[in-house]
Amino acid sequence: MSAPRRYTGQAGLLYRRLVPIAKNLALKAWSRLPVSVRVSGPANKLRRLLQSRNVIVPPPPPVGDVPELRVVRNLEQLDVELKELDRLGAISDDALREGFRQFRMEIEDPMPTDPWSAEYSAKVFELYEFLHGKPYSVSNEVSEFDFATHVRSPFPYNTGSSATVGTHLMGVGHVIRTLDLPAKSRVLELGPGWGNTTLALAQMGHQVTAIDIEANFVKLITERAARVGAVIDVRQGDFALMKELEPGFDAVLSSSPSTTPPTIWMCSNPWTVSSSRGAACFSRPSRSATPSRTPGA
Repeated sequence: MSAPRRYTGQAGLLYRRLVPIAKNLALKAWSRLPVSVRVSGPANKLRRLLQSRNVIVPPPPPVGDVPELRVVRNLEQLDVELKELDRLGAISDDALREGFRQFRMEIEDPMPTDPWSAEYSAKVFELYEFLHGKPYSVSNEVSEFDFATHVRSPFPYNTGSSATVGTHLMGVGHVIRTLDLPAKSRVLELGPGWGNTTLALAQMGHQVTAIDIEANFVKLITERAARVGAVIDVRQGDFALMKELEPGFDAVLSSSPSTTPPTIWMCSNPWTVSSSRGAACFSRPSRSATPSRTPGA
């Protein structure tokens, strides 16, 4: 067996700098594989090899320690899970988020397969009425929170969780970096909630219009913007308000599920709000909520 090749001079310096980077990139990709793959024979050999080269590799979790997710199939089971989430939320935000990772939903009453159809839209409103006890109305949507406290320390800062705050800030940064907007762009945000992305874009100098269904969030964003001298056009209502806006937005953002009827309307009629070179950024209805950028949408 031949001796390993040794690099000297500039080649050696480059080798010592690049190899650890390449190894760590490979580790990140490996860590995303299913547990059954990570505990296989080849995976263990790779881990031992990297550890022998002084690269830190956390051991994979034993297969027996990976719990099977509980499956929620109806509203009665969902009520049980919600009560448990309330209990966990009283402990900490980290405990609450861990609780969300313990179950998944497979509702027995399936939705129509075509989210663009009138049948799908009708089904969404039917489900809303069943859950809320009355037909859909903007006035039904109320989020109660202590205004004075949350205007000083809104979500995620009020959680006190390093994981939640860090993940949220990275998410906001990823959206801004992905959109890569030129200075003073026109931006429409649908469902801004606490207004963290909204304020960041406004403080960058963009012309931001935000629509939220909840009057308390509209008031909160308005006050937060005033405290930092940011200008934001905040309007209360559902996404149908888009029809009243002047077209020509350079970007449209939404963290709401992309299968709700108002969002479907916007996606099927993008020319009503965005410019010909605009971008749409939606968080996908998944655990990661990874934003996607759609040029020309």
